[in-house]
Amino acid sequence: MSVEASVVTVLGKYVWLPLIGVLGWFTKSYFDKLDARLTEAEKVESFLKDKLGALEMELTKNYYDKLEIKQHVADPLQTSINETRVDLKGFSTMLREIHSDMAILKFRILEENKKDK
Repeated sequence: MSVEASVVTVLGKYVWLPLIGVLGWFTKSYFDKLDARLTEAEKVESFLKDKLGALEMELTKNYYDKLEIKQHVADPLQTSINETRVDLKGFSTMLREIHSDMAILKFRILEENKKDK
C-alpha cells in the first residue's frame, strides 16, 4: 500500500501539479487577453457613444436651425411672393381693362372727329 501511495504522491507532485500549473498559467493568460480585449472594446464603445452623441446633437441643431430658418425666413418670403403674384395678376387685369377702355375711347373720339368734319 505504501508503494501505491508513493506512486500517487510522485504522480501528483511531479506530473499533475506541474500540469495543473501549466494549465492554470494558460488559462490565466487567456483570461488576461480576454480582459484586455474587453477593455479595448469598452474604450471603442465609449468613443463611439461620444461620437454618436456629438453627431446627434449636430443633427438636432441643424434640424432646429433649418426649422427656424423655414419658419422665420422661408415661409414669410413665400407668403410675400404669393401676395405679390396675386397683386401682379390684379394689376395686369386692371391694365388690360384700362387699355381696352382707352381703345374704346380712342375710337369714339375718332368717330366724333369724323362726324364733325
